[in-house]
Amino acid sequence: LILLSCGYTFERTKFFLFIGGTMQTLLSNSVFVLFLIIATGKILEQIKIRNFSLGIASIFIIASVFGYYGFVIPKDFEIFALALFVYCVGIEAGPQFFTMFSKKGRSWIIVPPVYVFFLILFTSLLALAAGGTFSAGSYTGLFAGAFISTPAMASALVRSGDNAIGAAFGIIYPISLIGNVYLISYLPVIFRHNVVKLISLHKEQSENSARSRIFKFFKVTNPNITGKHFGSLTQFKLSGVVFSRYIENGKSFLANDNIILNEGGYVAAVGSPENLENLEILIGPSGIPEIDKDDSVTTAKILISKGNVAGRTLGELDIEDHFNVKITRLIRGSVELSPDKGKQLVLGDKIVVIGNSESIQKLTEFLGDDVNEIFKTQFAPVSIGIVLGMIAGNFPIPGLGYSLGFTGGILAVSMFLGNRVKFLSILWQMPQQTNSFLRQLSLYIFFAALGTSTGGELINIFINPGSTLFVSGAILLAFLPVIFTYGFSTFVLRKDPLETVGLIAGTLNSTSAVLNSNEVLKTDIQNTAFAFAYPVGLILAILSTELFQILSLFIVQRAN
Repeated sequence: LILLSCGYTFERTKFFLFIGGTMQTLLSNSVFVLFLIIATGKILEQIKIRNFSLGIASIFIIASVFGYYGFVIPKDFEIFALALFVYCVGIEAGPQFFTMFSKKGRSWIIVPPVYVFFLILFTSLLALAAGGTFSAGSYTGLFAGAFISTPAMASALVRSGDNAIGAAFGIIYPISLIGNVYLISYLPVIFRHNVVKLISLHKEQSENSARSRIFKFFKVTNPNITGKHFGSLTQFKLSGVVFSRYIENGKSFLANDNIILNEGGYVAAVGSPENLENLEILIGPSGIPEIDKDDSVTTAKILISKGNVAGRTLGELDIEDHFNVKITRLIRGSVELSPDKGKQLVLGDKIVVIGNSESIQKLTEFLGDDVNEIFKTQFAPVSIGIVLGMIAGNFPIPGLGYSLGFTGGILAVSMFLGNRVKFLSILWQMPQQTNSFLRQLSLYIFFAALGTSTGGELINIFINPGSTLFVSGAILLAFLPVIFTYGFSTFVLRKDPLETVGLIAGTLNSTSAVLNSNEVLKTDIQNTAFAFAYPVGLILAILSTELFQILSLFIVQRAN
């Protein structure tokens, strides 16, 4: 009636009513609201003020507004996104985690206890400052909530039966859960660490750790090896050095223990510059031999693209004997590795071989060498891996009586599967492009769901006058231990800033924090440290909360 009275025609009035009715129907659909939030958030993200944009926070802000006005995306969307993200992190970080455990485990393991120390310190100071204003259960709830640990809160609640634990936990939990998503991500920026330089340094260290390999010819002049078999060279067992072929009178021969080393012949070797320097003493000076143009021995670089090859070691495949070639290098990404027998091949690896054209052609057919194949994704392993992880997460930890939970279970299983590459005859490896896309998708879904479920509640907490003191204390406990842990770890313990971000996020079991840090810092270097600290943090949260529960009783008694 209003539209008609304003001069709109009957047909145009019907059109507006149709549009209004359609939008009302669509807004009751969770999937529509989800993608509306993501679309609106991405538009908001494009707005920049002096090169600053909200980034992924834009989706959370839009979702919080929707949540405040009653729109809710089902919790299952949030769980789905977390499960997918955790699985992708585990599959990618698994192979690195078990390597890093031996190299950096003793260095990394100190950071989670540092956080526990500062959390106990600041919660105790708050309790002493407030005197007998709040109960011991309230401080225990704040402690567990700052740790973002529901199992820790449940453990303390079961032990004491004090409902104040749950009430205090409910106030600080959303503050710590949401606030630390952004605080942890921006810690390197807050402390003025040069993130771009750090990323570059990590890349350089990664390349240096692989010890770049070079190729050289050495002329046989040492009388101690002249006239002896080629096998005499391999007896010296120079680490990482591969002898590929022997050249004499312009003819090339694949390295073979039975070849006689004659004076004036040339030995081709691949290895690090440091190790190759030793060959000048062992064999003779480096140089460039003359090779006949019709020489049949050539070099080829072959891509591993077949699933039945991935997951197997070079020793298992026995490529050199089966195909009569010599492997000189294994290239993984931008890093060159020594082709040891125990090296496990993964999709996307490249091996550099020397042999005749016929042998190389047969080997190429065996390994695949098809770039299109490595971009194909099998979703069955992803689904099976998440299912196995959720099942594993429900089994109690021996001696503790608590389980890892669905995220902890998925992370543990995916790290194991990622490290094995192939297990139960299934190739678990995921193409990097697919992994990146799924993590990005899960990021958007997670923050949209989280914003609608907790955004409105968070706003209500802050506008409630009765909770001012408690909220103030909760904010301090949520953020100060994180800030002090980062500062102490990077400036006193000299830990790597990016790895420390992952360690703190893992200690708090905050998947969303490490997820957001990937977006903010434009790197995933912290993911391996996160995967390392996650199980450590889960156990520490339970044990330290029970310890603090006893300490809080003592503090409150003294205060009263």
